[in-house]
Amino acid sequence: MYIYLIIGLYLFIPILRKWTISAPEKEVRYFLIIWGITLFINEYTTQFFPKIELMYFSKFLGYLVLGHYLHKFVDYNKFKLLGISLFSIGVLATFFLTDYFTVKNDQFFPFFYEYLSPNIVLASIGIFILVKNLNIKTNKYLLKLDSYSYGIYLVHIIV
Repeated sequence: MYIYLIIGLYLFIPILRKWTISAPEKEVRYFLIIWGITLFINEYTTQFFPKIELMYFSKFLGYLVLGHYLHKFVDYNKFKLLGISLFSIGVLATFFLTDYFTVKNDQFFPFFYEYLSPNIVLASIGIFILVKNLNIKTNKYLLKLDSYSYGIYLVHIIV
């Protein structure tokens, strides 16, 4: 699935690049707000919303725009504590909400482990901010690991 997902995202990158280069922060933030709202519309909440398929808007394309926004408009040095907080909130929400709904439904409730659940988005923003604060220098070991990472991904299912 990941390979097909990446191919689809790569097809949209030229369109997104033109828009994000010229878009002011306000427009990008507007997109991200709509994306964030649509993350709450899923198979568990559709009974409360009209039958409008917004998940096509909210899928992984939003992560690309979110990464652009965080890279271009966020000063990481000011937000290190925010990164730690968002990551912690996302992880704790995953743990406690999964536990609560698993007990309530008497079976494992996987929604809060999905990539597009709001708690995972919060944790992802936190990790992004923290990693950008690390200021890691590239070295030969990281470059070597990087050269193997795609192959590692392709065979990880075997393990």
